[in-house]
Formats: sequence, C-alpha cells, structure tokens
Amino acid sequence: MLTCFDVAKYFLSLCNDEESGDLISNLKIQKLVYYAQGFSLAINNKPLFKEKIQAWTHGPVVPELYNKYKDYGSGALPTTNLDIDFDKFSDEDKELLDDVYDVYGQFSAWKLR
Repeated sequence: MLTCFDVAKYFLSLCNDEESGDLISNLKIQKLVYYAQGFSLAINNKPLFKEKIQAWTHGPVVPELYNKYKDYGSGALPTTNLDIDFDKFSDEDKELLDDVYDVYGQFSAWKLR
C-alpha cells in the first residue's frame, strides 16, 4: 500500500510551475491527497494510503503530511529531488492520480478548500 507521502510526491512530480503558473502549497497538497483517497475508495473500493484524515478549519488534513511540509508555510513545496519510486504505483493508481490532478490540480488551494 502507498503512503500519503507517496501520493503527495506523485502530485508534486506532476506540477510544472512554468507551464501551469501555479505552485503546490501544503494546503493544496492536502486537498489533492484527500480527493485522491476519496476517489480511490469510491471507484476502486480501496484506500490509497492508511494514514488518517482529520477535519481541520480549512478542510481535510493528513496530520503526518501537514507536519512534513509545515515549515514551508503557505509557500510552494519543492517539486525537484522528490526521491519517488514510480514502480510502487499500480497502473490503476497512476490513472486515478493523473485524473485527480488533471481535474483538480488546476484550481488554487483556496478554491479546493
């Protein structure tokens, strides 16, 4: 099973700030990871990751993931040197994550909120 960190890194690897003009903040990555988990449960009948999601003031948050990126504040998360193992992801997982990013990655963190 993947972790919330694997899913977040996958989304960060898709982010091309030169092309999209948008960067991924901690708030935005939380929402993308949440949507991915929800769609995986709804479509594939299985969770992508085991970490718990909590309801916070600005929406759903995976506390472990928040803590990893909290030092960036509301700024952009790094999208290089991610140390991501794409072999961990099944084709089904990649397709789902690509679809989530294609639909929701275009929106700002506050719109996703």
